[in-house]
Amino acid sequence: MIQTKNNQLYIEGISFKDLADQYGTPLYIYDQAALEKRMETYYNTFTSPLFETKVLYASKAFLCKAMVKLAQKHSLCLDVVSGGELYIAKQAGFNMDRVYFHGNNKTEAELRQAIDYGVHTIVLDNLDEAKRLVRLSQNSTKPIHALLRINPGIEAHTHAYIVTAHIDSKFGILKSEIDTIETIIQTCDEADNVIFDGFHAHIGSQIFDPKAFIAEIETMAEFIATLQKKMDRTFSVLDLGGGFAAYYTQEDAPIPIETICPLIVNTCEAM
Repeated sequence: MIQTKNNQLYIEGISFKDLADQYGTPLYIYDQAALEKRMETYYNTFTSPLFETKVLYASKAFLCKAMVKLAQKHSLCLDVVSGGELYIAKQAGFNMDRVYFHGNNKTEAELRQAIDYGVHTIVLDNLDEAKRLVRLSQNSTKPIHALLRINPGIEAHTHAYIVTAHIDSKFGILKSEIDTIETIIQTCDEADNVIFDGFHAHIGSQIFDPKAFIAEIETMAEFIATLQKKMDRTFSVLDLGGGFAAYYTQEDAPIPIETICPLIVNTCEAM
């Protein structure tokens, strides 16, 4: 908790000034107790008796070895989007079976690194990436699980620069591009070491309206049901991304974790 005493800022009773004097500036200061409480809240409220749930920490928010260890301590999975983030996770001893490797411009070296490290799931962004993964997977000693990022075309009410599901977004495959989607799935199915599990979607960041998440779930559920019928198969995984708003200004009113997580789970259960 941050407090003000005698015109000085304190965090958990420790003076910012004392920290600056000890470590110098610029200095990033995090409240570990608050971080751990938030991790616990996500883990405890994002649960369902009907299906398995996982909470992923987005490494791009902030990453160092200590943060990785906190995520592992609280049974979170890790979302990484670069070789650097993957390297930090490896150096921190994170369980690679709980790592998801995203990114819309992965290099071949990064894909090879993920395979060498034994990353459990790689989120594909396009057909070219699927083909590269299949080719590189021939050298893998364990199965590689794959998801495909779908652009559901949901426009969340947030800043234009952080909306990721516009029709013209550079992220993922439009859900209407069924032929391309089927080709990607079939490409994975033809590989000995690649297991295609399902789909990932992410509609943006700083989302204050819970209706945006409901629309995402309903859209993806309809898309998956249609594709399962068309391809006569089932898909076991749906990754709904994130985008929960954070408190930046006095006007901001983020949806409480205790509210949004059960809402997302309950909406999924009703599909």
